[in-house]
Amino acid sequence: MIQYFLSILFICAGFLTIATCVKKTEVHFPPEKLGMIFEVTAKCIAETGVQPDIVFQLSKNSQELKNKDEKEKKDIHKFLACSFQKSGYSKKNGHVKTDKIIAELFPDVTDKETLRRVFQECDNNNGTSPIEILTKFLVCFKEKSPVKVVL
Repeated sequence: MIQYFLSILFICAGFLTIATCVKKTEVHFPPEKLGMIFEVTAKCIAETGVQPDIVFQLSKNSQELKNKDEKEKKDIHKFLACSFQKSGYSKKNGHVKTDKIIAELFPDVTDKETLRRVFQECDNNNGTSPIEILTKFLVCFKEKSPVKVVL
């Protein structure tokens, strides 16, 4: 049960940026990815020191990040960067692997071309660190994504 719970936390935290008020196509991540996601979640919680309860809060409500202090925000950003990199969904420089993410996490999305354009547009952001680059991607993706992840 805890394994499943932590897997869901990673998914929600990583893509918490997807949900907005705009009507979007709902997608579910493939269940066969949950084992790998659990392993990555556990490793990145340990590595970054992010509090599991913070990840849980974020998985329930992406607005929660606004209520966190700067240290908690930095820990969350480190956790997300760690999670994306260890799962193989981002490069060491913080830029995402668009084709891999779409193929593995969004196989049932019918308008892959629009999704790909959003990924490419949002991955054009630069920053001073991989964490900043990924954070900028996630913020952009939240705003422009044509999909909303539901569990």
